[in-house]
Amino acid sequence: MDARSPRPSVNPLLKQAGSVRSDLIGAATAVFARQGFRRSTLKDVATKAGLDVRDVEALFPSTAALLSATLVRADWDFENEVFSGGGRGGWQGLDGFVEILRGSANHPGHIELFEDATHEGVDPESPVRDWLVDHYELVLEIVTGSVVTGIARGEMVADTDPAFIAHGLSSFIDGLSLQWLARDRDFDLSAPMETFLDLLRLRYATPAYQERGTFYPA
Repeated sequence: MDARSPRPSVNPLLKQAGSVRSDLIGAATAVFARQGFRRSTLKDVATKAGLDVRDVEALFPSTAALLSATLVRADWDFENEVFSGGGRGGWQGLDGFVEILRGSANHPGHIELFEDATHEGVDPESPVRDWLVDHYELVLEIVTGSVVTGIARGEMVADTDPAFIAHGLSSFIDGLSLQWLARDRDFDLSAPMETFLDLLRLRYATPAYQERGTFYPA
């Protein structure tokens, strides 16, 4: 009888679950963006990460669970890279959404992934559901912070409604992204967002802020 120990069901590397989890999320992001979430499997991700598929299943039992993790990381990244820093806020804070769309236009697979995720997350039983709810809450949190700062700086009128702006921004970005994909990316993704924010400025910017001239920096 072979005296060797059987192969462990989970790679020993998973003892460093934090590191392996991070690697898997990075691999999944690349795989999903390249070939689409619905056309990807856990085996595809395992191959990209250099692991056995059983190692992936130990942390993520389904592609939907892995998708949720990739999106949580993406939200964390955009919150910390685009909206962090005490200098952001007010109209400059809301302009961060233009930066996101401008950067995303160079990675159309990521936009397609986001659209897949929003449709997946509508199902109350989907592992992506919690991410979708948290994502829109994050947008509301970011917008609320920008509005509070904008009012304090005298950039926004006192009755500026952060919930109204957050819902409007989310709806506009979702619809804009979908049309951009459907039209084979034949228009500048960030330009309509700049116009939308200028329209918000017409309603919510204080007279003192409006007197500064051009709303959106060229």
